[in-house]
Amino acid sequence: MSKSALLDFLPEARRQTIWHEEDGKVFLETRQDAGPLVEAAKILADVPPSKEDGWRFLCVIPDTVYNQAMIEGWFHDKAAWRRWMNDRDNRAFNGGRENVS
Repeated sequence: MSKSALLDFLPEARRQTIWHEEDGKVFLETRQDAGPLVEAAKILADVPPSKEDGWRFLCVIPDTVYNQAMIEGWFHDKAAWRRWMNDRDNRAFNGGRENVS
């Protein structure tokens, strides 16, 4: 028999964390509505680089991906972030651009 419970709900972040137990195994699931992040990425992708320091928008990172990177151990791996950012499945988070970095 499986059990589940809502552990966390953040309306302002549009995120929820759910605890599941099934066959003696425990799972934590994080769900996030990324629609507003995708819309923000589209807007930010059109902003030119800063004249003062040259900084430019690369991508937005959903909380669920941030947590995944921490759990799986690739949070500090710049090459892994570059691969994630340039992956076709994640292109919406960088404003729809190809090969951002």
